[in-house]
Amino acid sequence: MKRLAFLVVVALCSLGLAAPVLAAAPTNNTYATRQVITALPFSDTLDTSEATTDALDAEANQCGAPFTDASVWYEFVPDADAQIVIDTQGSDYATGIFVLTGSPGSFTLQACGAGGVIVGASAGVTLTILVLDYDGVGNGGNLELTASLAPPPPVIDLTVDPSGSFNSRTGLATVRGTVTCTTGVEGGKSFLSVQLTQTVGRFKVSGEGGTDFACDGTAHAWAVEVGAANGKFAGGRATVRAFAFACGFDCGEDSVERTITLKK
Repeated sequence: MKRLAFLVVVALCSLGLAAPVLAAAPTNNTYATRQVITALPFSDTLDTSEATTDALDAEANQCGAPFTDASVWYEFVPDADAQIVIDTQGSDYATGIFVLTGSPGSFTLQACGAGGVIVGASAGVTLTILVLDYDGVGNGGNLELTASLAPPPPVIDLTVDPSGSFNSRTGLATVRGTVTCTTGVEGGKSFLSVQLTQTVGRFKVSGEGGTDFACDGTAHAWAVEVGAANGKFAGGRATVRAFAFACGFDCGEDSVERTITLKK
């Protein structure tokens, strides 16, 4: 009988019916075993399906996430003040991110979000990064994390031509110039506004207008048509206040105020 039982066990093993091998919890599953990021840019691909949650996750949850499942921890100490982008959008589950300063018992939330955050970092101040599964459906999955320095704000160089034009019939004036914008990002917002003021006889006529421009590192000529609600622009001197801004991860701006001459 014992020999028969032994043969049955051997047969089952030969059919591949051994107990399944489960994935291990990530090494940075807890705050105590957090992974130190030594330099940016940084990327990590990690199976978090066996990651757990504990009381420190709840303490770090100063953002009101409904769940803190499958949490993993990172740490980074910047050597200079910077804006840092942390992105987990390539993951196959609902990732939440907390960025904190301090330590257990005195955590202070700096940023939080789903799928990505931008956080201001100070030189020498430790950032603790907690990535978690926040939706309560399943437990983690394949984490794709990147951390990098945010691009610098756009640099704008705005000019206004010394002369513009006006239409004596409509009273509309056209102001011209050039704008150069560098280090912008695709999808960023950029806009140029113009305020024009002119004394015509005993009246001060004023109006404003605007236009978009491309932030692509090259100089672009611009022209803005300005109409006044309280009169008509005419030939002669006028004061221009022009303002341009562009935003990516951060925003940049430039402004010009000058006197121009309106001509037909």
